[in-house]
Amino acid sequence: MAKTLRYVNAKNRFYNIDEPVIIELSVNGTTIGSGPTDDHIGVYVDGQLKKTIGFNPEKVMLTSGDGLRAGGLHSLKFSIMTGSDSGGRTRITSKGATTDRKFVKMNSIRVDPAGNGNATSISGAIDFVKTLADPSAGHMISVMDGTYTTYSPIDLKGCDNIKIFGRSRKAANVIISGSASKPTYLIKSSHSASLAFMTLQNASLSAVDCYDGSVEHTIFAEGLIIQDCLDPFQRIAQNSELRRLVIKKCDYGLRSYDAAQCSHMLIHDINTSNAPSAGSASNSYGIRALSGSVIQNITIYNVTGSYAIDAPGSTVRNCIVNKCKLTDYGIKASFYKRNLVFDLT
Repeated sequence: MAKTLRYVNAKNRFYNIDEPVIIELSVNGTTIGSGPTDDHIGVYVDGQLKKTIGFNPEKVMLTSGDGLRAGGLHSLKFSIMTGSDSGGRTRITSKGATTDRKFVKMNSIRVDPAGNGNATSISGAIDFVKTLADPSAGHMISVMDGTYTTYSPIDLKGCDNIKIFGRSRKAANVIISGSASKPTYLIKSSHSASLAFMTLQNASLSAVDCYDGSVEHTIFAEGLIIQDCLDPFQRIAQNSELRRLVIKKCDYGLRSYDAAQCSHMLIHDINTSNAPSAGSASNSYGIRALSGSVIQNITIYNVTGSYAIDAPGSTVRNCIVNKCKLTDYGIKASFYKRNLVFDLT
């Protein structure tokens, strides 16, 4: 009789990241382990064989060590495996030996100052991520409304691909604020980190530091308000994407050290004459971007400095520059399309 494998309950389910995913399986047919080699069950997560297990238990337990990440939707599949070769177990090909896919959704890691989550602070949530088997798997942190005061930078090192977002999707409701003494940075980014729907304020240097040693990190930012900092980002890397940002009351505007995609932003109340460079032409701007950048749908006003947009070798389109006090020019780029510059001093 051919061996068949099936779910006891095939219903898709939600799980918390800090609780194991338990899948009940049953087998019909020849007794497992009766062949020349012991039979095993292969566990596939998102189409990849993660491990093989003996079929003694009726329940398969999966954890973050099996590739499950907070905030992720994962497909699961199981197969009867037998034999042994240099590549490991070989799947039985008889009909019914492999289950259909089912899906599990891992709830994001929740930060709630009221205590109704995994952590009461964002730093606490990051510490929690770092205890997981694979911190770089791309975990998601959901932050409830409130003001989160930080006395030292929130360090995302080792947590590549992490996503941190305000749960209410309203940037003004989730505030990460430096203490009265203002830490140097609010967030020290990891590679490919995503930040969304939050306000970042009160840093003596940058709100987000993307530079680590000799490495510039790629970052994805959306729906942020950044204010009362020297500048919003420190050394963002190539392929970074910044959109729907409001940058205000900073000494510098946005400066990119490599090609970046910037769109749908509002930049205002930048007064580089207050910056340490005293408004020198090399650092005074609303936006500074290197060759290959695309800057579009951005409004810049009330900026004091050398220029509003400096983007040699880049494309600038659908941008508005007005009510600025500039010593050089409004927009400098290699490619222009449908821009409006007016009311400059």
